[in-house]
Amino acid sequence: MTVLNNPPATIFAIIVGAGPVGLYTAIALSHFGYRCVVLERKKVRRLQQPKAHAINSRSLEIFRQIGIPVPTLRSLGATADDSDVLRFESSLAGVEYGKFRYERQDEDVKAFTPEPLANIPQPALETFLRDYAEATGLVTIFDGWQWQSFTQKPHHDVLSEVLNVENGTSTYIASKYLFACDGAHSRARTALGIPLRIPQSAYPSTIRYVSITIKTDWTKYRSGMLHVIIQGQNLRVFITYDRKSSWVFMFGISHDDPTDKFTEEFCREAIDKAVGEKTDYEIVNTCFWEAGLSISDFYRSKTVPNAFVLGDAAHTFPNAGGLGVNTGFADAHNLVWKIAAVEKRWSRQPDTLLDSYTLERRPVAEASCKISDHNQFRITEVCSKVSSVMGDNPLENHKDHEKRKFLQDTISAQWSFSDHLNLHIGYVYGLDDLGYEPQGDEEIPANSAFFKQQCVPGVRLPHAWVTCRGNTISTLDLVKFSKFTVLAAAGHKVLPTSTKGPNGIPLVFQQLGRDFMDEKGDWSTIMGLEDGTGFIVVRPDQHILGRAATVDQVEELLVKGVL
Repeated sequence: MTVLNNPPATIFAIIVGAGPVGLYTAIALSHFGYRCVVLERKKVRRLQQPKAHAINSRSLEIFRQIGIPVPTLRSLGATADDSDVLRFESSLAGVEYGKFRYERQDEDVKAFTPEPLANIPQPALETFLRDYAEATGLVTIFDGWQWQSFTQKPHHDVLSEVLNVENGTSTYIASKYLFACDGAHSRARTALGIPLRIPQSAYPSTIRYVSITIKTDWTKYRSGMLHVIIQGQNLRVFITYDRKSSWVFMFGISHDDPTDKFTEEFCREAIDKAVGEKTDYEIVNTCFWEAGLSISDFYRSKTVPNAFVLGDAAHTFPNAGGLGVNTGFADAHNLVWKIAAVEKRWSRQPDTLLDSYTLERRPVAEASCKISDHNQFRITEVCSKVSSVMGDNPLENHKDHEKRKFLQDTISAQWSFSDHLNLHIGYVYGLDDLGYEPQGDEEIPANSAFFKQQCVPGVRLPHAWVTCRGNTISTLDLVKFSKFTVLAAAGHKVLPTSTKGPNGIPLVFQQLGRDFMDEKGDWSTIMGLEDGTGFIVVRPDQHILGRAATVDQVEELLVKGVL
């Protein structure tokens, strides 16, 4: 529960930061029965300014696995009909230069994932995750408490000093683990001695933005997730959270611009110009923020072995692509089951297992940096071309068929700007470089968008709709977060009945034809189980550990899986 009194003197884990990634980390830990406290520096919850909004397929799959009710969460956001398009326009009321699909939110994508992307405002997401975390009975959230510093104790334990920001008093909490989820300017990351690297980019290391939250019903305008407004050299963006009530208007500003410049009069003038006509609306608030590329050199502290960075504390990306918070959820999903494996003594080499968190997750962040940076380049190029063709008279120039077709073709060619399915669910653990490199001047690498299901070690288990006890479920639903899963081909007449593997590793056998049915047979072919023999071992985080021909090889893989 959220409380105002002092934190406990001892706890299993401290999570610094009550943003979405910190809250999900707490929920994941509670799944294994571990108690934790979440420290949030701000006394007033950050619910006014919508930030992240695109919750991708992998994040929703992760929520689904752990028991978070995804249908309820989806009900808090916009429908796909209202949010599946990215439009380039002269204004909301003006002409449209072109458009393309915003990610894959249609029924067709359910051939690859049970959970299409959802548009959910971060304030609604945070409230939902906070309530869910508190309902576990194992998570306590302390608002108005700032993590200050630490002292290393024997056996890797951490003694943290925490400050009550209201009265200035400090207290100490001893914990087994420390998770830094306190954002891009992470105080904990700095104290833990984890360096932050700025990748090479054609753009400034950080870009400053102003975001204006608007309350209004603008259903009379075209639907869409994002409206990119191009007027001369000016680029403005409307984000649709709810067409009937909630919008955000944002644009880049100079680092030298004083905040008092953005009066209500100034903001209304900018909004009215981007809308293209006078209309009624309420400005809820205005905020300023920065975005840029950064990656921590490692995610596990070398001086405090039980301390880790996750989410924006580990990596940041520009807002071109919506990759930030989703990457953080997957960080936590990767790390928490490994923490449990160490605590439950499944692993004989706990340090190696915990070090694999960096080895597996950092390449994903590097790939996201490359794609986000290239997306920034592409959006700038498109806007430059639109500006050069439309000039100062877009309404008149848009009547010219050749100009109109040129812009439509130019914009349509950028469709992969907002199609990253392969990055969302296709990354493979165990590769130093995931290979997401820009190719050519106009397009993002095809392997960021073109997803092909495969069965190789390190990949997330391919999805298919199968029948289990009369119900249609995803193959991902066969895998529980608290144990390893062994998928067995139909030809095995006898399977082990034990629910424990080497070192007490919990496991469950799921046999094709006995426990679930693949009527179409396509998934069985992808998995290499069509010949009736063999096993596929899947980790608790739904990533494939490897293929085995015999039960003995299954046990060898399990030992390898926890090192």
